[in-house]
Amino acid sequence: MKKVIVGLSGGIDSSVAAAILKEDGFEVIGVFMKIWAGEKGVKEGGCYGPEENDLKLAEITAKILNIPLIVVDVAREFKEIVLKYFKKEYLKGRTPNPCLICNRFIKFGILIEKVREMGINFDYFATGHYSRVEYNKKRGRYVLKKGIDEKKDQSYFLSLLTQRQLSKLIFPLGHLKKSEVKKIGKKYGFPSSEKE
Repeated sequence: MKKVIVGLSGGIDSSVAAAILKEDGFEVIGVFMKIWAGEKGVKEGGCYGPEENDLKLAEITAKILNIPLIVVDVAREFKEIVLKYFKKEYLKGRTPNPCLICNRFIKFGILIEKVREMGINFDYFATGHYSRVEYNKKRGRYVLKKGIDEKKDQSYFLSLLTQRQLSKLIFPLGHLKKSEVKKIGKKYGFPSSEKE
């Protein structure tokens, strides 16, 4: 049985990604990525802010699926790498995209390293991104492709990932439409299926 860690945010997409992988026979471990350092004055919403509600949803999802959930604190690294980059670029009059940097260096980098440092061995890492990864024999490399739901495609936000990173990724939602994901979420009774 192959083991996969799933970035579990508590949202419908990551919850359904974990459910699909479990149905497919993987041993699934949920991983909640803690990025908020607890600053005062930051309101809930977006990806940076209080995470208590998201963590509760991830815990409920893990309980429904009967999978372990670990919380990995990457707040210091997120602040050092992503927030500093964003501020620096913004002050130069540019339009920075923090998701590109977070995905390459934090979510698909430091987060995975920290899980391994905890002594957890796994074969793959998965998320609820609407994207696909395929190996192209002719080119001898992994190719990042758009998700089939054009309205939800997130391949752009993953475009800085390396070959090494792509080789160990699974995107279970890449072949699905958002409407199908919502149906699966409701079937499982995920609380996030009512939210989104």
